[in-house]
Amino acid sequence: MCSYIGDDGNWDSCPDQLDCFCCHTLLENLFNPINYKQRECPDKVEGSHFVCSKRGELCSLYHSFEERDISNKVIRKQCKEVIYNDSMTQYIKILEDNKNKS
Repeated sequence: MCSYIGDDGNWDSCPDQLDCFCCHTLLENLFNPINYKQRECPDKVEGSHFVCSKRGELCSLYHSFEERDISNKVIRKQCKEVIYNDSMTQYIKILEDNKNKS
């Protein structure tokens, strides 16, 4: 989270605004590629690979290893094209290392 966020959740004081590399809202945090579909959903529907009983299509958690792997493939492909720095290379390595551990 951005260090400029006020106690009231206001981030108008952030000097970088939309160019900030940090999250300003819970929504930004949940759907950030670093977090998106990286944790298991406690409300997944048994027997389904992609269904959440509480949040439906808006759930940012994974409901099967298949869903997590699909998300990781998309993130790797899209982020390589958008972010051109060494931190993205490190992030992709972390994703691959975590996949190999599970």
